[in-house]
Amino acid sequence: MSQELIRKAFETRLKTWADSQGLEVAWENVSYEPTEDQPFIRAFLLPARTRQLFLDQTGRDFRGVFQINLDMPLGTGPGTGEALISSLDAFFTGSFTQGSIRVTLVSPMSAAPALPVADRYVIPVSAAYRVVTV
Repeated sequence: MSQELIRKAFETRLKTWADSQGLEVAWENVSYEPTEDQPFIRAFLLPARTRQLFLDQTGRDFRGVFQINLDMPLGTGPGTGEALISSLDAFFTGSFTQGSIRVTLVSPMSAAPALPVADRYVIPVSAAYRVVTV
């Protein structure tokens, strides 16, 4: 139940941000054909093992990582990607709610080293999250 709400919380928020940036989103396990020479983003929810909070089996502690891959056209330099990273970091801060849950970011959006692939320059950007339900 809560993993579904966690995904929905992140994806709803990401869609708002992507629309403001004029970016298309390739959602997890949904087919997507990118527009040539246009940046786009891919979203991934990477949940960790759920923990039980109390001996009476009530309460759950959901943790994981939300990752966004910035897929940039080759040969365009780092500037656009770096600006998008800064914008993501400013947009995904603190905590936000979805239905009955509150998602708390326990680390800021941070970029990993870029990965050059055949036709794209991919910058992984991620943040760790935590959701506690009682």
